[in-house]
Amino acid sequence: MNGVTFGDKHSYRDWGLILKTRPVISPPTPKTVYIDVPGSDGSLDLTESLTGDVKFENRKITCEFNVLDARRRWSNIYSEILDHLHGQQMNIIFDEDPTYFYTGRVQVNEWKSDKKTSLITIEGTVEPYKLEQFGSLDRWRWDPFNFETGIIRNYGDLVVNGSLEFIIEGNRKPVVPAFVVTLEEGGSMTVAFEGTTYTLVEGTNRVVNIKIKNGTNILTFTGNGTISIDYRGGRL
Repeated sequence: MNGVTFGDKHSYRDWGLILKTRPVISPPTPKTVYIDVPGSDGSLDLTESLTGDVKFENRKITCEFNVLDARRRWSNIYSEILDHLHGQQMNIIFDEDPTYFYTGRVQVNEWKSDKKTSLITIEGTVEPYKLEQFGSLDRWRWDPFNFETGIIRNYGDLVVNGSLEFIIEGNRKPVVPAFVVTLEEGGSMTVAFEGTTYTLVEGTNRVVNIKIKNGTNILTFTGNGTISIDYRGGRL
């Protein structure tokens, strides 16, 4: 049954809700910055001048459900859904897109009922990017994996013995990954990215200038020890 998981509750299995139509997922609005320059045509676009990439507003999700057995269990179902969802921050996973999740605040917007049917509308204000359900250091599960579009990320305990070139296929969301380093005794480690080399220390490192972007990203590690790369991709 095609449905939606809100937090730890599934719309059909837990509440008997059947999607009336496909969920509406609005595109996020870009945060644009234009400066009018007197005496020139058009405006100066400074949208990417501060961070080097486009930032977005939150987006809206709207799901309309028909409620099974609504006449007999209307009050109980309604209270269960309100208790679990209304005003809560949670992850949202669609059965038709199980590789990713949305994060945001959910509310029950409308409930309509007649003698035969009942309709409930659930909305969410969510972050602009949907995130990969499994990060690069999470235990992998094959059930939700999409063999056409999914990327298997196994970035844990990579052995560096001299030099290691590692490629990350990034998604649209720019991400600063965490590098978890274990050095051999008396050892050291560096990472080179886009022509610049950075020193890594024992433990967890974040280098703000190493930002995984959409496409192929090449990291070159030099030293002796192990490196784990904590990365979770995101798409619009």
